Amino acid sequence: MHVLRRVLLIVLAVGIAACDSTGEAGPPRSASILKVTVTDAPLVDPVNGDPWDGGGGGGPEVYFRLFDASRDYVTDPGADRRNPRDDLDLVFAQGSTQPWFDDIDALTFPLVWDVDPGYDVRRLDDELYIALFDYDPTTGDDPMAASEPFRLADIAPDMAVGAFDRMTLVGVDVTGSPVAFEVRLSVVFED
Repeated sequence: MHVLRRVLLIVLAVGIAACDSTGEAGPPRSASILKVTVTDAPLVDPVNGDPWDGGGGGGPEVYFRLFDASRDYVTDPGADRRNPRDDLDLVFAQGSTQPWFDDIDALTFPLVWDVDPGYDVRRLDDELYIALFDYDPTTGDDPMAASEPFRLADIAPDMAVGAFDRMTLVGVDVTGSPVAFEVRLSVVFED
């Protein structure tokens, strides 16, 4: 029997913003994450096959977090670098006044968060990943899935000034099933 595994897609869109005073672009020195778009997510808990919110009906309330690759989103969810649910500068789900999408189902996708102002990544060699969580105010938030680790230094040097591009990241849910995401980034050159 073949098991169909849901795939969640994250793409990095990268924009190069400025150049030095001689008119030549210097090496990239930082980046800003401007948008996170999720094209799929596990609609039931992959560990036990139950709905994320138990028998109460409705789908999960999904939001994202940014982690350093050395941190585990499942065992140490508080070690995130960026949490649009808890940080002072909330990142709202597109068309909403909250950071999570309510009761998502297959027709809800894509899930889009505009990160405005963008989240600054000051060291492009930092290895990062994005994780998804199901918000639950009574029992605590559940980890859902995470992208593969990425370094902005791997994509920024190939970008032309003012250009945007996309990079697909493949990841896994909490059981190891494949997932992926979409993230839009803007890279700033040294001046």
